[in-house]
Amino acid sequence: MQELIVRYLEELKAMGCSHHTMKMYAYHLKKFECFCQERGIDFRSVNGKESRAFRGWLISQGLAPKTINTIISAVKAFYDFLPVSYTHLTLPTIYSV
Repeated sequence: MQELIVRYLEELKAMGCSHHTMKMYAYHLKKFECFCQERGIDFRSVNGKESRAFRGWLISQGLAPKTINTIISAVKAFYDFLPVSYTHLTLPTIYSV
């Protein structure tokens, strides 16, 4: 997953995203990566149950609803970026807090 995150951040840079934006996306995606590692979840097989668990995990960290929604948006954008070999993957709908 880390290699794909790096490639995604490189794409953001090529698109002209600011350093701050890239830093925040890296932070948000690291949270998702930590969640997957803690739970033993392969990010390529995330389903609705795991996506709701991720939202709950973020809530349990005391994050504000706006922050949680921003993190979820970053993760969705990452899934949209994934290479063709991963296109069968879509992040299930995670309802906003």
